[in-house]
Amino acid sequence: MPPVTTHHSSQGAQQHLFELSVQKTVENHVFFTPNGGGSWNSLPEFPTSAEILADRPAFLPENPVDEPWSSKEEYLEAQYRILRCEGTEGLRSSVAAFANETLRGREMVDDGSTCIYTAVRVKSYTMAKLGPIVRVEFSTKRSRYRIKWQQSKRLTPGTIVAISTKEDSFQTVCKIAAVAQRLYRDGLDQSPPLVDLMWARPDEAVLDPELELVMIESRASCWEALRHTLVGLQHFSLTTSPLIKYLTGSNNTDTSPDFVRNCPRMDLSSIAHRGTNQDKPTIFALSNYDVTSDGTIQGVDDLTTLDPSQLRGLQRIISKEMAIVQGPPGTGKTFTSVEALKVMLATRHRQGGPPIIVSAQTNHALDLLLAHCLDAGAEIVRVGGRTEHPRIMEHSIYQTRFRWKAGPDTIHVMKALERARKINISEIQALVRSVFCDELLNPKALLDAGVITLAQYESLCDDTMETHRDIAARGPFALWLGDSLISARITQDKYPSQDDRAEEQAKLVADEFEFDGDLDNIADDEEDQDRIQGTEIKLAHVWTGREPGHIGAWQHEADHQLRYYEDLYEIEPALRGVVYRQLQAALLAAVTPNFTKLLARSVEISRKLKAIRWKRDVQMVNALNIDIVGCTTTGLTKYRGLIAALHPRSMLIEEAAETREANVTSALYPSIQQLILVGDHQQLAPRCDIHWLGEEPYNLNVSLFQRMVNLKTPFVMLNQQRRMKEELRKIISPFYPDLTDHPVVLSQANRPDVPGMGGRNCWFFDHTWPEEANSDQSKFNQEEAQMITGFVAYLVANGTPNDIVILSLVRSPRPGCNYAVGFLEDQRRAVVAISRARRGFYVFGNLENMLGAHEGSLNLWGTIWNGFAEQRRVNRKLGLPIVCQQHHAETWIKEVDDWGDKAGGCDLKCQQIRPCGHLCTLNEPCRQILGCGHGCQKYCSEPSNPSAMLQAEVNRRKQQAQMSQPPTSQRNIQQTASGRGNGSRRGHRGGRGNFGNHGRSSIAGPSTTNAQGRGKQQQAHAVPLPPPTMLLAPNAGSRMAVLAPISGPIPTGPSNPRNSSTRWERFTANIEQHERNLHQQARSNHHGWRSWRRAQSSPETIMAVTTLPADLVPLPKSRHLLSKAEKSITAPIDPPIQRPPPKISLAQKMLLIPRPPARNPRLC
Repeated sequence: MPPVTTHHSSQGAQQHLFELSVQKTVENHVFFTPNGGGSWNSLPEFPTSAEILADRPAFLPENPVDEPWSSKEEYLEAQYRILRCEGTEGLRSSVAAFANETLRGREMVDDGSTCIYTAVRVKSYTMAKLGPIVRVEFSTKRSRYRIKWQQSKRLTPGTIVAISTKEDSFQTVCKIAAVAQRLYRDGLDQSPPLVDLMWARPDEAVLDPELELVMIESRASCWEALRHTLVGLQHFSLTTSPLIKYLTGSNNTDTSPDFVRNCPRMDLSSIAHRGTNQDKPTIFALSNYDVTSDGTIQGVDDLTTLDPSQLRGLQRIISKEMAIVQGPPGTGKTFTSVEALKVMLATRHRQGGPPIIVSAQTNHALDLLLAHCLDAGAEIVRVGGRTEHPRIMEHSIYQTRFRWKAGPDTIHVMKALERARKINISEIQALVRSVFCDELLNPKALLDAGVITLAQYESLCDDTMETHRDIAARGPFALWLGDSLISARITQDKYPSQDDRAEEQAKLVADEFEFDGDLDNIADDEEDQDRIQGTEIKLAHVWTGREPGHIGAWQHEADHQLRYYEDLYEIEPALRGVVYRQLQAALLAAVTPNFTKLLARSVEISRKLKAIRWKRDVQMVNALNIDIVGCTTTGLTKYRGLIAALHPRSMLIEEAAETREANVTSALYPSIQQLILVGDHQQLAPRCDIHWLGEEPYNLNVSLFQRMVNLKTPFVMLNQQRRMKEELRKIISPFYPDLTDHPVVLSQANRPDVPGMGGRNCWFFDHTWPEEANSDQSKFNQEEAQMITGFVAYLVANGTPNDIVILSLVRSPRPGCNYAVGFLEDQRRAVVAISRARRGFYVFGNLENMLGAHEGSLNLWGTIWNGFAEQRRVNRKLGLPIVCQQHHAETWIKEVDDWGDKAGGCDLKCQQIRPCGHLCTLNEPCRQILGCGHGCQKYCSEPSNPSAMLQAEVNRRKQQAQMSQPPTSQRNIQQTASGRGNGSRRGHRGGRGNFGNHGRSSIAGPSTTNAQGRGKQQQAHAVPLPPPTMLLAPNAGSRMAVLAPISGPIPTGPSNPRNSSTRWERFTANIEQHERNLHQQARSNHHGWRSWRRAQSSPETIMAVTTLPADLVPLPKSRHLLSKAEKSITAPIDPPIQRPPPKISLAQKMLLIPRPPARNPRLC
């Protein structure tokens, strides 16, 4: 028994030490407050007024990326100061410009980059769990344009603003606040909306609702995305890490972390994907493999799907302190990461240990990686919100709390803090109501605050009040003011009352924006949505004194009257109104210091609540034995205290080459022994909001991943790609000379050629069509977009899948203008653009412009051009070749009009035997089947009249219903529904939006009726259509088309012959009415067919073009969201029609958008 007791005592002591460590770590982060000294690691969390009011940027150290640092302190200070400058420089320069213009007596205009808000006044304070939030109203009269707030990115959560008084206008006064949320009522686009702010310093809070303020916002950067990283760097300066030698470059020794050296044998059996019973000895050896042994993992080539480079990458991930794996396009970076995590998880399950931290730059990449971990059987927790993945939502930390109950001690502390918070709110309410009360001021409050003397107080409250009880009921000041008492509404509230907080919160919708802040990410997860709500305390006087004459002169006189008269009744009645106003202002000034102290107390309570929540979460993660904790790279520093308290040893970061170096460095908690970086520095790079800070010598757009590669830190590059066909891979080979092809991409079955292109799976179409610019100087190329539109229509008509990328380069100067490339001069962006395709890649652009802009552009695009030219995939003279799949005839497309009659590939007749047995005499097979069962013999562009066809069928059914004997023979009813009465949609692979074409997907199976009158509906047959084609372009302004599935083919025809006529008429009438509605909508939306034709030549160059299968239709309500190019190339498709059932939903009717008539009446 004694040994057992000793064992339990030892475990209890270890648990107690662990809990103390957790508490210390969490509190060190939550209550961390730099002292504001001169050194960089003493600077406060928010910018100071001195920083924002400075005339010029602060001095910045250089940030070399190709040489080591002399010390940890020098390295961290450079990272900190450059990053802080990025967060403050935009606002500093905007405030300086505004102050200078005001000093010169001029009004600075809101130009969109510097946003100026005037007539700013405080409306109320909300005492939320997050802390005190101030609600303000403002004017945007200095803006040149009307602001659509629900689409605007102004005042997005996390942005910092500078606030000054109107009189000072940033000459000496500058208060800093962070945007918490923008509020809309009933989803309407108010202009402007109400905005909630959080003061950076509670002692700078404004309580006076009459004080007119001015507010400046810079659109250059979002402070909230930076401040957690800055605080994390300050934390890192106070601790040590075994990885600092890699960061400074002082020692690149390729070693293993301590926990791996102490226990080097890991379970690698999970990589034996093809293992059988005969391979048990090998698998057994893998289950106890020494990962620190020299050389690669042996004996698994036939057992695993990992290629040799992936095996080397996996071994580095699981065994090295600084593990860097570069993954060129299509080489399986994520797959390798997941396989390495499987090994680490298997080892953790056997040996124990803390959870593994998994992170990525974007929410999408993180959720994808975590979903793979779930498939591997891992227990995960997703910290932070912003996930739309249904499986990951279930594992968010917010949802996980519902599956675990905190201990009684934790619950007790949280309840005590909640009580303290409510007491604090009550004290703030009482103080505010002493100033902003429903009745007149209480003289006792004025006496207690030292605003009036005892004699003045007694003069108001003498016995003469008894003779005027009706007036005295409203307070002593009612009798004293007399006719000078008026209702006080300084600024009329444009919005409804918010007295009922619960009801109002249901009406308010926070702006959708990724807000990673201590305003604990307002939109970050469900908990944060709750924490922004609270008790609202409005700031407004109900009664005040009359204001005679100019307010400034009377304020001076009111001060004189209060100092001179001890008996307030000796003040002239005409002056009492302004004296009362002065008393209100004096009382407000007297209580403001106490108000700010109570706000500071509220912030302290909020921090204590945050600390207890983080302690509870640490206990929960350990109790549930969580294997993997996932969050974005922003979350690594936002939740630094929580994650550090878990004492993790390993951290894996996907998309590491897109992540800022400071984000990674600040997340190196003291317990981290192993850092795993997976990415590709030759593709996307970190984004820098201040352009000049991304260049030499500051290099903010260089990631830690790239710098480690520059410093020759050992890394593994994956070199076998499984994405692109060989000829596409050859285009990027100059950038990745060691890249090879996996057999899967060499197989014609896995990567077939692009239909209709004659085996040419890539092409560079060169042209000289000039670009244009819109009002905001965004570039577009009308003829290039029109050419791509025709090409897409051709690809779609020939059955092209979504494995094709079309790149529109857009830029093409007019004669006499300078060459300019735009951001495609960046090699990393270009590599991303040319490496997305799997089966086909086609570039449209002005080659001369791309080569002539400057030397860097010449080297980059000359290399890309050679990749096409060496494979004979260019012809600047003839244009673009297409090949008819039926006759193998080749046609060259040089101009936009050449697409007019080439949708099938050539001009020859089809000569295909139709299912009905007839020989097709058209240039293209028409897929329309008539009621007789024969194929339609019209040309595809000749208009049919589906409404007339439906009416003919109605008439025939009326005659049939009048017959005494019910029909006994089977009848095949085939009808075509159309979105317009003079023609159906494309029935074949015809042309560019030919309005007169027959229904391309309208073939429906027959419906049989037996002698007893019971209908038996056969399965509808829909002509198979190709899936979508994907397009890319360097213009991020366009939007994607929205598609909505319907539940299968639409059955037509009545199921009950007794009332067949009535039901069929009702159905056809609904279709015809819907046609008329859609026509009217199309005309109103696009201002007639001329505007529609112009829309085909769209300036927008990112287009999602989809050929819809028979059970998909465009959503009508989303049509107005499509770009012009999307409208011109998204072909409406008729759903197949059979006999109608007794009930049919509106979505299953003719949800189509009409197309304009074709240019050429005979199309192939």
